[in-house]
Amino acid sequence: LEDIMLNVMYDIPSRDDIEKCIITRDTILNQQDPILILSEGEKPRKALKKPKEKKETAS
Repeated sequence: LEDIMLNVMYDIPSRDDIEKCIITRDTILNQQDPILILSEGEKPRKALKKPKEKKETAS
């Protein structure tokens, strides 16, 4: 199963335009590509949260 899905596992995370990946019986048994449902528009990505800086206090 991992050999069949290897390309998809590496390709999908780097793409922003994929809404859904459908794995069918043919994907597994006949090694056909999965069905990719593309999003209609670009989705905004969540901003990465910066870690809060610790304030220095006078000792």
